[in-house]
Amino acid sequence: RRFYIASALLAAMDVRSGEAANGMRMSWNIWPCSQQDAAKIVVPLGCLYTPLKAVDGLQLVEYEPVRCKVGSCGSVLNPCSFVDFRTKTWTCPFCSQAN
Repeated sequence: RRFYIASALLAAMDVRSGEAANGMRMSWNIWPCSQQDAAKIVVPLGCLYTPLKAVDGLQLVEYEPVRCKVGSCGSVLNPCSFVDFRTKTWTCPFCSQAN
């Protein structure tokens, strides 16, 4: 019984598999369920994100980046942007400008 619990804990603590899949490494593998549990944690909760991680099967576009209309924003069309395919517009996630 102890071996089963230990192997399950080791599988849950394998941070490299999650990092290889999505480029994110968390400081904890389990988030606190309550305010009391969060207050007891001595290590801060955090996330290391690798936005330039190589992704297999990534489709590249054959045109220049589509920029936001607001000159001071400088954002480009990205996966976080809301795209309305009916009106062929997108909303900038940073300044909320319809483009």
